[in-house]
Amino acid sequence: MNRQINSTPLLHGVPIVLLCAESEGKVDVTTIGDVAVMGLNPPLVGFSTHENHLITELIDRERKVTINIPEVTQMKEVDFCGIHSGRERDKASLFRLERTEGYVRTGDCPVNLHVKVLERVQIKQRVIYTGEVKATYVREDLIPEGKLDMRSLKSLHYGLDNRYYSIGGDIGTGYREGRDLS
Repeated sequence: MNRQINSTPLLHGVPIVLLCAESEGKVDVTTIGDVAVMGLNPPLVGFSTHENHLITELIDRERKVTINIPEVTQMKEVDFCGIHSGRERDKASLFRLERTEGYVRTGDCPVNLHVKVLERVQIKQRVIYTGEVKATYVREDLIPEGKLDMRSLKSLHYGLDNRYYSIGGDIGTGYREGRDLS
C-alpha cells in the first residue's frame, strides 16, 4: 500500500542540465532540473527557471538558450552553478565556451541543444519556456560508426531526496519490449 506524503513532483531521477545564454556580452551558465522533451517532430523541449535569475533575463532578451547535458565527472561544477547566482559569480569561466550562430554552449558537455524559445508562460515565480531545438551537437565518442549510441553517456540526474544519481546500462528497446502483452 502506498502512503501519501507532501505534494511534490516526485519524478525520479530528474535529468540535470546546464543552461547557457548570452546577451550584450554577458554569459550565464545555470543548473536546472526542470527540463523535458515536449515532442520529436518538431523537436521541442520545455524547461523552467525562476523569474529573478540572470539566465531568465538573458533568455528573455535573446530568445535563445543552449541546453547542455553534463556528465557525472562534472558534478562539482554543475552543483556550483546551481548554488551561485550569475549576478554575483562568473560561472561561465568554469567551462570552455563555444559560439555558433548566436548560441553559446559548454564545449565540455557531451551533448548540446541550441534552442529557440517559442513560448514563455509565467506561473507564480516560475517562468516556463517551450522551445524548438535548432541544432544538436554530440561528442564524437557517442557516435561510433556514425550511429548515435548513448550507452557511454554518464549523464547526471537529481532525486528529490537531494541526491545526485547516474543512469546504469540499457535494459531494453523501446517499442519492442511490450509487444508480447497483447
